[in-house]
This record gives sequence, structure tokens and C-alpha cells, in this order.
Amino acid sequence: VVVGAELTCSIREENTAKRESYSADWHSVDLKSQPQDRQTMSMKDDSRRESLSRQWQYRSLIQTCPSGVFRVGTVERGMKE
Repeated sequence: VVVGAELTCSIREENTAKRESYSADWHSVDLKSQPQDRQTMSMKDDSRRESLSRQWQYRSLIQTCPSGVFRVGTVERGMKE
């Protein structure tokens, strides 16, 4: 079971002719699985003496970019800016 993952990005460029270089490092994607209390479903049928209860987890995604773009979402539904 995966409870979390991270993706870190690095860019390195070097132009020796112009004696220029550029480097950037950033934490790009954060994935976490966490139980949420509000994601509980319970049903009860007294006439049949039946009940059903279910709790599940969702896997959240958070992505940031050096350009300032910030996306959030879930693995199941995708991401939005």
C-alpha cells in the first residue's frame, strides 16, 4: 500500500561558449492517501434489519511549478488549476 510519494524536478543548462549556466530544483508533485471522516457512507433498513457502513480513502495530488502554476486534485478525478 502506497501512503505517499513525492516528485522532485531538476533542470541544469550550461552554455560554455557564452559562459552562462542555469539550474533550478523544485518539489513538483505530492501524492498522499489519507482517510477522510466526511467520506463515510452509512445506511440502515429497520424493516429488514440490515445496515451498511463504508469508509474509504482518497489519494490527493498537489502539483506546483516554478512558473507559479498550482494544481490540486485526486488520482481518481485528475487535477485542476
